[in-house]
Amino acid sequence: MQLVAALPSRIPEIQKLIMASLREQTSATIDEDAVNQYVSRMVRDDHQLCVVACVNGKSKGVVIGEVGGHPFAKGLIAEDSFIYVKPAFRTPEAMQDLTECYAFWCMRIPNLIVSTLGSSQFGTAQSVAPVAEREGYTACTTYIKEHS
Repeated sequence: MQLVAALPSRIPEIQKLIMASLREQTSATIDEDAVNQYVSRMVRDDHQLCVVACVNGKSKGVVIGEVGGHPFAKGLIAEDSFIYVKPAFRTPEAMQDLTECYAFWCMRIPNLIVSTLGSSQFGTAQSVAPVAEREGYTACTTYIKEHS
């Protein structure tokens, strides 16, 4: 798999990946317009992370990370919104590459107080755990890392 920065031309592919991820996680009705708006906003915002995992030029996975102001402190908080790989391509290495991409992005954020890892990890904990622990995240319901 090759990791590439998401460009606006990949928005339809990313939307399909996000919808597939959501369908794996819930039987609730998903608002596709809301997904489309979210993906468009994330791809076009230079402060957010949106990276696509490609095989032969086709999108097979995605990592999306969001950063924003911490609600109770002066600084920023980052969270993974989606780390998803299509089931046919879901190997420990693929999940590890996307998880490491997210962790590297977090290390580059100035004034980052805390980052979470795992909020998007439904059924992929075994793939995420080794990378999360190696990167200094603490296990709980989701992995949390304090930055200084």
